[in-house]
Amino acid sequence: MKIRQILASALCVLALAACNKNPEEVTTTAPTTVQATTVVPTTVAQAEHATYFEMLQLAYNVAAKDADITEGLAAAKKVRDEMFAQYTSDKDDIDNAYSDLELLVRFNATGFSDFMKRWNASTGQHFEALHEAIHMDGATLDGEKIKWNMMGVVASNDYDVIVVEAYLDATKKEAFLFGYEDGEPIVLRATNVTRETLAKAAFQVVKDADLLKGFTDNATWKATSEASANSSIADAMAIYARKRGEIYERTSPATQREYYDLAVPDQLSNMQRLMARRRTSSGQG
Repeated sequence: MKIRQILASALCVLALAACNKNPEEVTTTAPTTVQATTVVPTTVAQAEHATYFEMLQLAYNVAAKDADITEGLAAAKKVRDEMFAQYTSDKDDIDNAYSDLELLVRFNATGFSDFMKRWNASTGQHFEALHEAIHMDGATLDGEKIKWNMMGVVASNDYDVIVVEAYLDATKKEAFLFGYEDGEPIVLRATNVTRETLAKAAFQVVKDADLLKGFTDNATWKATSEASANSSIADAMAIYARKRGEIYERTSPATQREYYDLAVPDQLSNMQRLMARRRTSSGQG
C-alpha cells in the first residue's frame, strides 16, 4: 500500500507540473463531449489513497483538456503501462480498470438520453438521469453484497460492477443502473428506492431487451469498417464532430454555409472543395 501511495503522489506531481498549478488549486473534471460522459472529480488529496481506477482517472482528467478524449486516454494508458511494471501481480485489476475507464468516458450519454426519452414516452414512465456518482457501499445485486464502481466512485481495486449511467423514477420509486460485469453489458433494477436510499438498494439483473439494446447502441461511438465512397453529409459531420469533441445539429447556426439542409462547418466545406479540385486535376470523377 505504501508503494502505491508513493506512485500516486508521484503521479500527482507530474499532473500538477503539466497544469502549472499548486496542489490546493487542483480539482479536475473531464469535460463532456460528443462521446464522453463526465468523469467524477478527483482531487490531489484523494489520490494519495487512490485505487488503480482513480489513479488512471486522474491521469485522464488532467490530460483531457479542451474535450480531447484521445489525449486523455493516451495519458491514462501510459500510466497503466507504468503500473503494469510496478505492480506485476495486479496486472489484471489494472487492465480491467483501464478498460472500464474507456467504457465510462466513451459512453454516449446524449444519445442514451434521447433513447430514454423515447422509451419513457412509449411506456408512460418518467425515468430521469441521476447525474450523480455516489458510494454504493450498501447496495446488493441479486441478494449479495458486491463491490461497485459507480460512475467513477470506487473503493476497491477488485470491484465487481461498473455503472456508467443511472436513471430514477422518483414517483414510482424505481431505479435502473446501466453498466458492465466482467466486460458484459447489464441492466439492473431496484424498486421502492429513492435518490437518498439508492446506495443501499437491492438490485437485480433484468432481461429487458429494449433497454439493453438502447444501452449497448450508445455504449460507444462505433467506427465503420471502411469508409463509403457515397457517405452522407450527416455521416461526415458525425466523424468531424467526434474528432473535434464538438456537437453539430441539423440546420444549426454553426456556420453560414448549408449543404443538403445541414449547417456545415467552413473547414469541412473547404476540405470538400479541395478534394473535388484534386479529383478534377487527377482526371477522376
